[in-house]
Formats: sequence, structure tokens, C-alpha cells
Amino acid sequence: MRRLKKISLIVLALLIAIFLFRKPIFQTFFSYQKLEVRPLVELTNASLLLHWDEYSRINSIKEIVKTSCQLTCQQLRFTFEETSGDPNVVYRSQQANCVGYAALFASTATVLLEKNNVKDYKVNHVVGEIFIGDTNLHDFFDSPFFRNHDYVEIVNLKTGKISLIDPSVCDYLWISEVSERTN
Repeated sequence: MRRLKKISLIVLALLIAIFLFRKPIFQTFFSYQKLEVRPLVELTNASLLLHWDEYSRINSIKEIVKTSCQLTCQQLRFTFEETSGDPNVVYRSQQANCVGYAALFASTATVLLEKNNVKDYKVNHVVGEIFIGDTNLHDFFDSPFFRNHDYVEIVNLKTGKISLIDPSVCDYLWISEVSERTN
């Protein structure tokens, strides 16, 4: 009985540590490699644009990323079904896979950058692959659904620094920034 209690406490402590350090753990073991950039889709949904008007007093890129992630994750639920990559459509349907998550996040961040007159950043909707170490995760799946993964890159136009944001991972693991694969 004592041994079981000790093992349970160790497992609980380990789970708490993993939860608390999930971001550095994820960024250490998982990396993203860009394959191509998708064109950004302009937001045209009137109710969506009205809703985003509430966020016109954000003055830092960190807050724009945080707000874009929150708005995207509040609006969408992940699905493995084929869905649109148009942010206007996924906003209405509230269902998206990684393509829709990245599209809505990228378009939202672009609108927030414009509304807040933040000109030093560019948002790209990116298609890439996820690696664990040197192993490409997509090689383990035959389904076309897993052939690649969409995420967002935010480029600081002054410094050239690139931040990678994965809105679908943000929704479920509460990790917004991910690591770029270095060869």
C-alpha cells in the first residue's frame, strides 16, 4: 500500500512537471519545416470584422499574437474532416482542421496589425512538416490528411526574426510558439 502511494505521488509529480513545462518540452522535441506559403485570404465576413473592431487598441506584436490565438481558438473546434481553408467560411461553420485554424489566425492577425497600425510585421500562412528530432512525422501516415501541416509565421520586417505560431496546437496544448527546424 505504501509503495503504491509512493508510485502514485511520483506519477502525479511527473504529470504536473510535464504540464508546467509543456512549452519547452514541445519546442525541444518538435520542429517545423516550411514547404510553401499559402496566399492570405481577406476577411470579408461583416460580423467577423465587427467583432474584431473591439481589438483596435493593441500596441504590441505579443498582444496581437495572443489575441489572434484566443479569438481563433474561441471560434473553432478541430475536426479531421475536410473543411474550407477560407477564414470567412470556417468562422461561420466553427469547424476547421489545421488549414482553417492557420487561415483564420493569419487573417485575424493581419487585420489586427492593420487596425493597430503595426507596420513592422508580416504574417504568412505556411504549409510545412513536423519533425521529432530528424524524423518526419508525416512519413508514418498514409492518409492525405496528414501529408503536411499548416501553421503561421510572423516576420519582423526590421530584424528578420521569424516566429512560428501553430493555432491548432495552441488550442489544445496552450502552446502558441513552436520551433523552426534547423538542418
